[in-house]
Amino acid sequence: MNFFRLTETDCFETVPRRDGVFSPRPRPTGGLRKLSFWLLLAAGLIFQTGIRAQSGPTVAGPDGSAAEFKEAGWKLLAEVERETKQYRLPANRIQAQTIVADLMWTRDEEAARAIFRSAFGELQGLFAGLETPAGDESSTAEKARMYDERYRLAVLRREFLLTLAARDSRTALDALAALKAPLTDENDPLATDELELELTAAIAKKDPDTSYTVARKKLDADGITYQFVESLKSLHRKDSKLAASLGRDLLDKIRTVKIRVPAAETGGANPVPANNKTEIEFLQLTSFLSAAVELNRTAEKDKTRKTAPLLSGSEMKELAELTAGAFLAERSPAQYAISEVLGHIARFAPALAQQIRRKLGPEWSRQLDKMAESNRFLEASREKTPDELAKIADVSAPDVRDFRLSYAVSRALEENDPEKAQAIAARIGDRKNYAYLFEQIQTALPLAKARRGDLQEVRRMLAGLKTDGERIAALTELASAMVGKDDRVTARALLDEALQLLPPLKNRTALENTVKIAVVYSAAAPDRAFELVENSLGPLNDFIGAGVRMDEFDEGGAVESDELLFTAMNKPLLMYVPNFFELFKNLARADFERAVRLAEKFDRPEIRQFARLRLAQAVLDENAAETERRMRDELVSDGETD
Repeated sequence: MNFFRLTETDCFETVPRRDGVFSPRPRPTGGLRKLSFWLLLAAGLIFQTGIRAQSGPTVAGPDGSAAEFKEAGWKLLAEVERETKQYRLPANRIQAQTIVADLMWTRDEEAARAIFRSAFGELQGLFAGLETPAGDESSTAEKARMYDERYRLAVLRREFLLTLAARDSRTALDALAALKAPLTDENDPLATDELELELTAAIAKKDPDTSYTVARKKLDADGITYQFVESLKSLHRKDSKLAASLGRDLLDKIRTVKIRVPAAETGGANPVPANNKTEIEFLQLTSFLSAAVELNRTAEKDKTRKTAPLLSGSEMKELAELTAGAFLAERSPAQYAISEVLGHIARFAPALAQQIRRKLGPEWSRQLDKMAESNRFLEASREKTPDELAKIADVSAPDVRDFRLSYAVSRALEENDPEKAQAIAARIGDRKNYAYLFEQIQTALPLAKARRGDLQEVRRMLAGLKTDGERIAALTELASAMVGKDDRVTARALLDEALQLLPPLKNRTALENTVKIAVVYSAAAPDRAFELVENSLGPLNDFIGAGVRMDEFDEGGAVESDELLFTAMNKPLLMYVPNFFELFKNLARADFERAVRLAEKFDRPEIRQFARLRLAQAVLDENAAETERRMRDELVSDGETD
């Protein structure tokens, strides 16, 4: 596939909905991915600084004062706010204004509201200009283009409303009512069901009464949906007592509706959609039962006893009995439908579980037992250590033993313990199919030793590394460890050695290695980091310019009206620059004005504005780390990390 050109088959990917139906959504375009590479590395190179720098003395700002540092951030934000009007694309103005308004709220609520109103007006304009596919006469490509437009508008609306809801929940709900459009079909991304429930969860802590009222109205109006069950999970994390009230409301509703169990002869499909007000799909019911078990388990683990269970013990028993009874009442139920909850039914209604087993027969019962045992392992593994996982694997059946050992190895690697991973991996029998794990271990070992500051061991291992890139990675990790030990002299010497291995900045590998060195230089010797970055900006601007021209030529989708989309600038930052808000802030503390000047050295104005906005956000957002984690989690959950 051409990485820049959009074709009809490239426009969509099929993703499973919660009801099991596969629906289309626009694929991230190849042009945006390729162009984004240079944007992400430019951002990373300009703004990265070592996390270990925080172990040293804090440099507060222009005059050493934390207050002055903050004031410099407010001044920059005021400039950035004026710059938001310079974006050509309404979508870029909306996203920038939403961030600025949120940051400004605590400083000047009146001004922040005015900025939110401006963004709201821009959104209304986009909704007013929406095109609707002309039925079957529209080509596949035309439908794809319109779907993509609606998808991007839905993302914009969601980001705006959730940000506003954190500040003023009632205004956000009013805004949602004004930001709706006629739907083209059941898969239209501008449908509001899920968003309304998401807003309900978002405002729960600040305005629980409004949150409950909205959710209850949704239940009465739309009945039981997959989205409602999923929203209960989000709501439980924010306000467990409110979620428990809604959980009981949902159980009350289940008592009064018809439960539609999928039949084996239809392949498990119900030919007619359920009437959500009077019926509930069996898989929705099992989804609720599984969610209740999960949330009750969360409450049990809360040592403070502040987390309320979703349902009481007697209510859980009743829910299990309703589920089992519906399955048993169906003459020929689809066997898979009970697979995920048979274990839960056995716990709360054991006699009914035995009846289900007799109905299924011995072969299906054995298969379900195997599936249930596998599910229990995966659930338990979330809280197990690598050693505990390995012990479970050692006593598991031969056909799953290697898989479970590999799970333990992966957990050890996630915890940056390749030595433990190596010891566990030695027990894997099928080396061929798990060769990738052994490769990961060999790559991670020298870096782990470097992180511990094992200077002699790393020196010994350097000779065995195959490429200059591997040597640069080991040297920079070791230098970072030295910074953590406040030995900046040794750290700088190691970085100088790594710098000698660095080739001219002509390709991706050279740029990645430049970033690695600059990261630790900014903690060990900030002036040296600034020099390295400044010397790299010329080639970076050339690469970005070439990427933009290629994207425009191939109609890749990253550029509209000669302006890069905000997404093209933001997504790669989330994907490839970890802890970037922390990093931006640290570099600004080292030399605020110089960091700002670096952001201004991009050739393209929208990148300059974007970089300045993120720098101001890093300085002013007290919850920047949580903001970044949430944005990255959403990117992953939306499947947009390709």
